[in-house]
Amino acid sequence: MQLSIIYAKEVIAKLIQFRDEVNDGDTLNREGLSAKMYFRTLFGKDFKRFEDDVLNIGLNYGYSILRSQISKTIIAKGLLPCIGIFHKGYNNPFNLADDLIEVYRPLIDMYVFKNLRDAIIFKREHRLELIKLSTSDVYTNGVKQTLLNSINIYIDSILSVFNEENIAKFQEVKLIYGV
Repeated sequence: MQLSIIYAKEVIAKLIQFRDEVNDGDTLNREGLSAKMYFRTLFGKDFKRFEDDVLNIGLNYGYSILRSQISKTIIAKGLLPCIGIFHKGYNNPFNLADDLIEVYRPLIDMYVFKNLRDAIIFKREHRLELIKLSTSDVYTNGVKQTLLNSINIYIDSILSVFNEENIAKFQEVKLIYGV
């Protein structure tokens, strides 16, 4: 599946437009529409999130690994993972992890895009490779870090922003895909 450059530019422009239109409470559902457009651009126009297929199984498995790494760090810092910033699901014990996971999701998305688009079944090797992604390198504030160290720095920077009310304390995360 090869995307045309023109189509990719159109999708990017629309995603930027949606980003700029997000309001409090996302009453226009820009996040949901963006996710739908993003995933269909990656995996095809018929792709639907949360169906029982190899792509969704891979995404869910990879995201659960990230979620557990983030939750472990949250707990180690003395925070409660069930108390989120934007995610507030009463029955969700990982609201805060779900708030913080977004920046790391493309690591999983890229793996699934490269390795599972033509797969028929989700194999043991896929699980092991997704687990191995937790040792990937990312850049945090311009410095190469392991993913786990990046999560630690990222959460510390968010805590600094809240504690000191200073957005300058925020550490930017940029993913480098190496698998």
